[in-house]
Amino acid sequence: MAYRSLVLKLHSDRGGDDEQFKRIKRAYEDLRIGKKYPDSIVEKRKSKILFW
Repeated sequence: MAYRSLVLKLHSDRGGDDEQFKRIKRAYEDLRIGKKYPDSIVEKRKSKILFW
């Protein structure tokens, strides 16, 4: 519930801060994926670092 209320509050269409919105969304995604696949977050971060 906290995620949903923060996303609604921070969404740029509602006048919120876009950077904070992206940080909250990324953190939620990492937590959600991390529960299913604990090693996937590390691999995801490594692939972004290597790619860019």
